Amino acid sequence: MPPSLSRRELLRLLGLGAVAAAAPACSDGRSASPEAGPILVVGAGFAGLAAAAALRTAGREVIVLEARERIGGRTWTIDFGGAPVDVGGAWMHGIEGNPVAELARRSGIGWRPAEVIDGTIAAFDPRVGAVSLEDLVTYVATPQSDFEESIGELRAALGPGANLAQAIDLYVGRLGLDATRRRWADFGIRQGIVELFYGGPAELTSLDAIFEDSEFAGGNQFPDGGYARLIARLADGLDVRTGEVVDTVRWDEDGVTIETARATHRGSHAIVTVPLGVLKADTIRFAPALPQRKRDAIARLDMGNFEKVVLRFPRAFWLEPEHHTTVYFSNTEGEFPIHFDLSRFTDKPDLLCFCGGHFARSIVEYRDEDVVGRVLAILREIHGAIPDPELAVRTRWLADPFARGSYSYIPVGATPDDMVALGEPAGPRLLFAGEATVPAYYGTVAAAMISGLREAERLQSS
Repeated sequence: MPPSLSRRELLRLLGLGAVAAAAPACSDGRSASPEAGPILVVGAGFAGLAAAAALRTAGREVIVLEARERIGGRTWTIDFGGAPVDVGGAWMHGIEGNPVAELARRSGIGWRPAEVIDGTIAAFDPRVGAVSLEDLVTYVATPQSDFEESIGELRAALGPGANLAQAIDLYVGRLGLDATRRRWADFGIRQGIVELFYGGPAELTSLDAIFEDSEFAGGNQFPDGGYARLIARLADGLDVRTGEVVDTVRWDEDGVTIETARATHRGSHAIVTVPLGVLKADTIRFAPALPQRKRDAIARLDMGNFEKVVLRFPRAFWLEPEHHTTVYFSNTEGEFPIHFDLSRFTDKPDLLCFCGGHFARSIVEYRDEDVVGRVLAILREIHGAIPDPELAVRTRWLADPFARGSYSYIPVGATPDDMVALGEPAGPRLLFAGEATVPAYYGTVAAAMISGLREAERLQSS
């Protein structure tokens, strides 16, 4: 894995485009004269918009082609009954050295702490009822921490090519716990460390690659007003064309031609920022085909899953007494294990219930009313009689043809080097960006932004 970007390097990349300042387009003295048309950017998520904003500010003509009828990609802030709610990417994972936080600072956009685990946490197990804070610390949090510290020994014991489920079984089996507490310890690692964070099923996630990524310091935050405000700052002044579903990307030494359902675009270069899931689905044809190294990386890497149900109730019953987060030890592994209070951020009685990994994959074909109904049944199991929700929304990122999952993870058989290969240019005219191309921070909005700035600098320096 390449070393993590330093704060100085991040600020230097941000300085290339002055993206957060929304500066008018101007030449920095390094811009080459346009060759065979504008630079074409495929995708108007954080990666694509960061690249386009940087290049525009550096004096280059840029056209952004977006398949959806909205911008933002896998960040999506909806109007939930008068309050902004992020149903895609929501958290800023750390603020020190994080380019997303730097963008917010320069844009005058604040943020608020949004830790899932805090002192108000509660837990419920349908087999035993309420679970005490002491038991949560002893049988969930402590095994989580000890498991992380045992990774080297577990790798040595299991050998190359092991998955996280094998490591969890080995580690938890050594604890000598009864069935109930063993289930809690398994939950703490399988859900808290693997499936809710990395997004991949534990049975498929690589033990060799786990914890090889990095993180920014400063805690988890929600940007004020949701990610839509940051997306708007990046997109300000850009030529973004929505509804442009890309069919074919033709590239040669003279330039790039992109054929969409609506038009044909010719450019000097292209930066492709579509999610890994779209590349894996092979819905975009590249002519000539992508290099074998890149195709192998696409095949080996995979998309994780993280799905949400957001509910608005007549009152915030989970705050009676105050519980910002409730942990649910379902009899069905991974079934909406976290219920997170949104009322602090929306000023409405809103509750977020989410799931990841295997369970998130398993419900993709379920009807919305069935998913919401199951969440309500869980909430009534925990809280007793509660009112019906006034509003409900459920996500299905796995079924979204322009996402095909939530964010990347590293399954057994893949390595961080595959993410490096995914981010390498296919040729001098065809570049690639996206969160799955940044092994230090993959799966985050920060990774997407870093990758877009990286490719803008690569193009300017070529």
